[in-house]
Amino acid sequence: MAGNFTLENIGIQIKKRASTAGEFLPVVSAWMTKIEKILTSGGTSPNDFTLHDADHSFRVSERMWELIPLGIRKNISDYELALLLLSAYCHDIGMTPERARVQAHYQHLFDPKNTALSQAEQSDLQKFLDEYQSQPISLPLCVDKPTNDDLNLADELITFYVRSRHNNWSADWTSPTFGRRLFWICRLEGNISSALPESPLRL
Repeated sequence: MAGNFTLENIGIQIKKRASTAGEFLPVVSAWMTKIEKILTSGGTSPNDFTLHDADHSFRVSERMWELIPLGIRKNISDYELALLLLSAYCHDIGMTPERARVQAHYQHLFDPKNTALSQAEQSDLQKFLDEYQSQPISLPLCVDKPTNDDLNLADELITFYVRSRHNNWSADWTSPTFGRRLFWICRLEGNISSALPESPLRL
């Protein structure tokens, strides 16, 4: 098992249980390698927000382990440990969306008539644009050659749109791969975060 996840507490616990977790240990290891690669080198995560990279996921996993009472830790099953690890690393993976998805949304801002977005994706984006900073955005952003202001606005819109959709996109990524349980953890993360008071704790 290579990668940072083998250095944090949950990863260490899984590795210690290799004798009983052997059935799924290779699968978890393979997926963690892929997940860390996306988080580390995906290159599509917006720069204007707290970095949602592999280091962020590492800290989330560490904090999760610290918050679990000692009595409960002893009774956590191998599968529950794996679920904790995957949820820590996948809950914000939507902040590093597929490059094709980012490019399709960006191009839609300038040429909505020849869009690569589905009807559902167009509807979600338009709802965001209609409500953006109480100043609805009309498309296309420009008719002629885009100015620097147009390009800057497009970058800003995509940045904030990725942020607004990342919980949904995290769930979209995890559901086909890991099933509905991890899907709902990703979906709930946004609701829980919005309900919590501001905290100086950096994860």
